[in-house]
Amino acid sequence: MKKNIILWIILPFIHIYGFSVYDDILSQPRYQINFKKMPISRGIVNDRLLTDNRTHKDDIEYEILKLKNEEYLCTIPKVNDELIENEETPEEKIKKEQEADKALEKGLKLLSSMENTCIYYLEGWWTYVFCYNKYAKQFHQKEWDGTQRGLRMLENQSENYYFLGKLNATTKKKEPELPSKIEYNGDSYYISQRMHGGTYCNLIQDNRHIEIQYICEPDTYDKIMFISEVSTCSYKMIVHTSKLCKESFFNQINNKNVHIVSCEKILNNNEYAELMNVLYPKTPNNLRLDLFFSNLNVKHIAKQKRKKRIEKNRNTFNSSYIYKNEN
Repeated sequence: MKKNIILWIILPFIHIYGFSVYDDILSQPRYQINFKKMPISRGIVNDRLLTDNRTHKDDIEYEILKLKNEEYLCTIPKVNDELIENEETPEEKIKKEQEADKALEKGLKLLSSMENTCIYYLEGWWTYVFCYNKYAKQFHQKEWDGTQRGLRMLENQSENYYFLGKLNATTKKKEPELPSKIEYNGDSYYISQRMHGGTYCNLIQDNRHIEIQYICEPDTYDKIMFISEVSTCSYKMIVHTSKLCKESFFNQINNKNVHIVSCEKILNNNEYAELMNVLYPKTPNNLRLDLFFSNLNVKHIAKQKRKKRIEKNRNTFNSSYIYKNEN
């Protein structure tokens, strides 16, 4: 279970950098990963795994995470299952459902201003396009030869494409609407729409389909923030829009149920010693040995001097170890 938590919350970082709020948008309990700036040594890691894990076994666990040949020690808080459920009275649930119905109606009106617009998202070999209330599509664009006036022309010229979902053009309704509902992701409310009727998929012997999630993001233009194939020929797209923020129901952020997973980059003892020499060149080696050989018997006075010196210089260390996708 512990490994599953780490995998779920770190996969979006591997796929697209900066996607932290929606690491696993449907998971409960909610987790957010935090990479600390200061690395630690292998000696510290061994000491924590042998000692601290016993001391704090009721509230935290440790897991080694590997990212592009680098290792991190992650501290994972233990969460009681009984605290996961949202504690609401029946009256509060009814009131919330009534508010959600009104908010959905207002939200769809706000989103209607996206009519006749398309937004594009480039990722690797594929380009994704979402045309509001019409279709979602992935295509491989041809090379720019100077004659195309924009992505729309490149889209139309593409010979490699798949519709991920589209509205039935033969519907008799004058204003066709997609099935819409309000969902809660642990942080805030958003509008979810499901679009079927995509290109036929031989693997599932059915048409492709996609869920579009519209999430309030203040002071931003309409943009595709994330897209993923959650299962074979089944997709999920997250659209950030400031339009929904005009309705307060979608502008409520709740972080009280988010649990922080802290990760620290691991250096071998020699690398860590070299780093300490660069950061704190005036500190005698014998006063900081316990930073990476924490099981050595270093005098208490020496530790206190080293602690004060570190606190004084801590703000000068600005290197970030947050994982970034370099592709």
